[in-house]
Amino acid sequence: MELPHLGQHCSEVTCNLLDFLPMKCDACDGIFCKDHLKYSCHNCQSIYKKDRQVPLCPLCNAPVPVNRNELPDIKVSEHMDSDCRSNPQKKKCSATGCKKKELIPLKCDNCKQNYCLKHRHPHDHNCRQSTHSASSNFVMSQVGSAAMARAKSNQNKNLQQNTNLAFQPQMGYVIAKSENHFLLLHALLRKVVDEKQKAIVFFSSSLSVKYHYEILNFLDFPVVCIHGKQNQAKSTATFDEFSNSTELSILLCTDVAARGLDMPVVDLIVQFDPPDDTKEFIHRIRQCAHGKGRAILILRAEELGYLSYLRKAKLTLMEYEFSWTKIRNIQTHVEKIISKTYFLHICAKEGYKAYIRAYSTHKLKDIFDVKTLDLQMVALSFGFKVPPAVKLTDAPRKSPGQNAPRAKKRKSNLKSVNKKIVK
Repeated sequence: MELPHLGQHCSEVTCNLLDFLPMKCDACDGIFCKDHLKYSCHNCQSIYKKDRQVPLCPLCNAPVPVNRNELPDIKVSEHMDSDCRSNPQKKKCSATGCKKKELIPLKCDNCKQNYCLKHRHPHDHNCRQSTHSASSNFVMSQVGSAAMARAKSNQNKNLQQNTNLAFQPQMGYVIAKSENHFLLLHALLRKVVDEKQKAIVFFSSSLSVKYHYEILNFLDFPVVCIHGKQNQAKSTATFDEFSNSTELSILLCTDVAARGLDMPVVDLIVQFDPPDDTKEFIHRIRQCAHGKGRAILILRAEELGYLSYLRKAKLTLMEYEFSWTKIRNIQTHVEKIISKTYFLHICAKEGYKAYIRAYSTHKLKDIFDVKTLDLQMVALSFGFKVPPAVKLTDAPRKSPGQNAPRAKKRKSNLKSVNKKIVK
């Protein structure tokens, strides 16, 4: 005699066993029998919630602690700027008052000391050897001394105000809807490949880099990627391969992964995700384009206030207009690939979630407000017709004391938006 109203069926498609003592997976909340309870037995898609990885600093190889709901790239960047204990004689800048560290040491030919990119020239760090040799050859006049003083004062100005340089690339922006971001990126990179040029694309998170690398690689693009979850040896080897190869045309990376690397001359810089501050914006275009290419920033119509923020730092961008009717529409093809390829489906889901989380933690919240996002349109850019659910928390949860009551979990407005769309 069967009792169908008792027990529950196993959620594994190949099993569907009616178990009177079912067990719930603590990661994906699915119901499974004893044979499929383990993460590996039912291919749990939420195993990342339990498998917490500790990123390593690319400079000192020290583990960097990361709390829940915090981006590893941001924590690694903060560690590199403050707590990094790498060898100061090789990687720390020797200029007075400068605490920057570079992955590749830059030695001065005169004093044989290591400096950062900003102080690598002798006149930038008051090189004693060059001053002594110059003073032995001639005596500078008062007019020349005044001119050198003015030049030195101009070089020591804030980096945000010192952007009108000769090697500044042609900067511009494109207004595109959320669902057209990937289509625009596909069109730009296709032109780069056809003209045998080189391009670098910046993203806000490592998971977004990983997804776009996989989908572009699936679409036969010569692409490589560098992100914060790679070890230093892998990142260095990938960077050398991109710099020296004539076949690899596209590099996808994050700001932290690209920091300290002497980028080669490229023809196009695409900022898929706008950075948090102007320093990162300048870092992307100054160290990569060298005045021989274009830097394109992709914005939504709701994000045009970012241009006013850049103008305060004397960064002026022109608007590029594209004929959207001439851009190849591969949306249906991408959706078909994502739905039929399990690995790409997982990468797309994690990349979508990482994009939403990075957007919600943007420092300019008055411009980049997560509530203004149309999640269904954003999901189309990642190949989904229905957006996956994303949980956001306002602050990392702290473990209460032994006798202290556990605080109620704060729910984000984004979760309710997801539910409305799914219905």
